[in-house]
Amino acid sequence: MTTSDNLDVSNIFSSGELDRDSVVSILETTASDDKKYKTKFFNLDAIIAVGYRANSYEAFRTQQDREYISDFDREVNRIKGRIDDQ
Repeated sequence: MTTSDNLDVSNIFSSGELDRDSVVSILETTASDDKKYKTKFFNLDAIIAVGYRANSYEAFRTQQDREYISDFDREVNRIKGRIDDQ
């Protein structure tokens, strides 16, 4: 997670959008050095909430990129369809 993601998660919990106890599990994992580490796991609701944060420039930019890629892909398929028809 980036610093921006950490801030978004904190904002999601402080605003009451999601309840921390409902979406976070802390599990103990064993690393290759045989040490045990407590790791936070977020459920899908938390991941989606971070991805859709409207006040995040990065999320907005990612949405613009997705739209551009979709438009580009649609155009490529349209052109391929024309070529295939000939």
